[in-house]
Amino acid sequence: MRIDDLDLAFDEESERGRHRHRRRRSGRGGDSAGRGRGGRTAVALLMSLVVVAALAGAVWYGFDKLGDFFKAPDYNSGGTGEVTVQVLENQTAAQIGAELERLDVVKSQKAFVQAAKENPRSKEIQPGVYKLRKQMRASDALLLLLDRETSRQVLRFTIPEGKTVKEVLDIAAKATNIPLADFQAATKDPVAAGVPDWWFNRRDGKPAAKSIEGFLFPQTYEFNPVTEQYERVADMHEKRWYPTLTGLADGSVLAVSGLDGSGLVVDGSKNEVYDPKTKTWTLRKDLNHYFPTYPALFGLDRSRALAAECLSRAHQTLAAAKLTDGHLGAIADWVVARKK
Repeated sequence: MRIDDLDLAFDEESERGRHRHRRRRSGRGGDSAGRGRGGRTAVALLMSLVVVAALAGAVWYGFDKLGDFFKAPDYNSGGTGEVTVQVLENQTAAQIGAELERLDVVKSQKAFVQAAKENPRSKEIQPGVYKLRKQMRASDALLLLLDRETSRQVLRFTIPEGKTVKEVLDIAAKATNIPLADFQAATKDPVAAGVPDWWFNRRDGKPAAKSIEGFLFPQTYEFNPVTEQYERVADMHEKRWYPTLTGLADGSVLAVSGLDGSGLVVDGSKNEVYDPKTKTWTLRKDLNHYFPTYPALFGLDRSRALAAECLSRAHQTLAAAKLTDGHLGAIADWVVARKK
């Protein structure tokens, strides 16, 4: 054995001794030390989770409050009382919202604009005067503006052709609930009402009787409660004199017949209907029917009512004449109700 071999063996023995020494030293306190480190690790992990949860809650609360901060102020009720609002032609949602905020209908313009963005029908708002409530939710105010049949304030009447001044004034008084005497006073002086003074100048120099007759144009008129004036609506597609205007069940107006600029009867292909919602006339090719001048047209409901009234009068007349035993009553039933 050489010296080099002995040195190597000594080194190996020495290394084995050091390893055994480390294992024995670990063995004496290893279990308790491991348990201590494991407990401290669990507590630290738990505390970390608590801190993370607290931070997450704080972040959520902060974002929630931040969202409330940037959210448009809005009322949380359907509103109370009444307020009149006018929507003008071509107004934007922002302009309408600003007016609603000024009148305290909505709490903020932004709330109304946001409600309009969320409702595609907001583009259907029509100009006019509406009755809303104070301190409403913006979305509720928008729905009322879209519900024209309920909230839109309109006084409308139609002057048919061929009516005398007295008949026209009666129609206007009944439609507006304005006393007939007020209309009569307003038309007593035609010049003050707008008829040119030169119209009444006679060539022979004699004084002319001044009358409003012939100047009350057959047309549909709407009253604007804000300006307190009646406004003409859109013109017909076919200009005509002496048309027959008939109100329909849905509030629209049917115009037929009349004379054109050449004095010829307007043919049935040019019958048209006025829509009070859009204030426009529409040619109705599907209603193509020729009428002579001055036809009397009634809707089915009114026609049935008139027919029933005529039948009732016929039976009353027969009863008063003691002619109920004959065939006249049956004839009346057949003529009016087509009963055999």
